[in-house]
Amino acid sequence: MASRSQRRMAMKYAHITAIVVGVFIALAGLYFITVIRGDTDRKNAECTEKTAGTVTEVVASGSQYVCAIDYVAEDVDCTTTVISKKDLGVGSAIDVYYEPLTVKHIYIDGITPTGAKDVRTGLIMLLVGAVFIAYGVITKKMKAAS
Repeated sequence: MASRSQRRMAMKYAHITAIVVGVFIALAGLYFITVIRGDTDRKNAECTEKTAGTVTEVVASGSQYVCAIDYVAEDVDCTTTVISKKDLGVGSAIDVYYEPLTVKHIYIDGITPTGAKDVRTGLIMLLVGAVFIAYGVITKKMKAAS
């Protein structure tokens, strides 16, 4: 157990810790919004060729479905597994966009993650960072007033 002086010292600098943590979380949020979102969208945009895929297996996993999809790209038989919020139905035809140089890199409209998810994550992180920073600033002002 920490001594009384150690607890007092920790409380003395709690506002600084909150501000620093808030800044790091906010910067991570900005990183998600700018860099990661752009990278995700760029990778999806590289999938320019289209082929027909067939759902061969669907397994429920909690509130999601793990779906196996077979498709032919550049005369190569490929199988991929995707996670979907809805049951795609075994035997269903689905459009699969793939990158010509890397046929395993695919994009399926409405299923494959896009940059919008990264933006939501970044905004949440910015909000949490702002809360930490506000807590630190308010705590500092309250200590200065007393």
